[in-house]
Amino acid sequence: MKLKPIHTIAVLVVLMLCSAWASYRSYDHTRKAIISDMNQALAQTLAEKQEGWITPRYHS
Repeated sequence: MKLKPIHTIAVLVVLMLCSAWASYRSYDHTRKAIISDMNQALAQTLAEKQEGWITPRYHS
């Protein structure tokens, strides 16, 4: 069985769309995981601090 050129292009387009969708989902999942980790770290830092604010430390 030999594929016609239009079928070959259609398969390529479908594979490209699946790849783009999977990449976006991976990016979105990773972004949400990073935000969750940063929020947890901030909450933990604020819970351990006596003051109601945090300031950056500059090391020289």
